[in-house]
Amino acid sequence: MANQRADRVTGIFFFLLGVAVLGGSLAMPDFQEQGASVYEAPGLTPALLGFALAVSGLLLAFRRSRTAHEESLPDLRMPESRKRVLLAVVLTLIYALGLLGRVPFIAATAIFVFSFTLSFEHLIDKDRAKLPRRAAIAALLAAAVSVAISFLFQDLFLVQLP
Repeated sequence: MANQRADRVTGIFFFLLGVAVLGGSLAMPDFQEQGASVYEAPGLTPALLGFALAVSGLLLAFRRSRTAHEESLPDLRMPESRKRVLLAVVLTLIYALGLLGRVPFIAATAIFVFSFTLSFEHLIDKDRAKLPRRAAIAALLAAAVSVAISFLFQDLFLVQLP
């Protein structure tokens, strides 16, 4: 019963967030006066994502409870689950509020991906002997992901990154 209530509250939150994203994207300029088509509008993708988020939020908020399915989900009341959720939130907030805009985008993203990957790998298996290898893999992943994201958005989508 508690999961159903949490799903309803979370679903309503994501519905409202999706509506806000949709509204914000519709307020973006469409550049049709400069000859651009509707498919070139910068708000098109955010509008589609906001719509999908709003629909998903409604589906989550008003779905029927399935007890067999709920038993297979991790229980957030367990200390390990709470630790993982808290770690993800803290690392994401450090990235969004502390690094972005203060550090070059590629460096900020590399730091975030490296710390996120290494932290969660260490939570899964705390064997210190594997730490140097995991750190090397996390560093390679962080470098590849940050460069790929920067290239994709700046060079292909022509989006200016912080």
